[in-house]
Amino acid sequence: MVNGGDRANETADARIYLTIDRFEGDYAVCEREGADGYINIQKKLIGAGASEGALIYADPVSGRYYFDEEATARRTAQIRGLADKLWKRAE
Repeated sequence: MVNGGDRANETADARIYLTIDRFEGDYAVCEREGADGYINIQKKLIGAGASEGALIYADPVSGRYYFDEEATARRTAQIRGLADKLWKRAE
């Protein structure tokens, strides 16, 4: 479920995701998929529950960012799978 309310009229495919790299003061330092550099976003604009490594997306109407729990879980599982394959090859 996406934190931040019912977003049923949006499709996940159309979302541009940002990954929270770290927090510095009142800002989340985020990386955009497929882009170089970082974007600083005020923490107060980000939905509850987002932490380092979380995937968030913007709502252009409200100007807020929402934590996508499902996309974050999928990304985490994908990265774990890649790491497992890497470690198995190294053994």
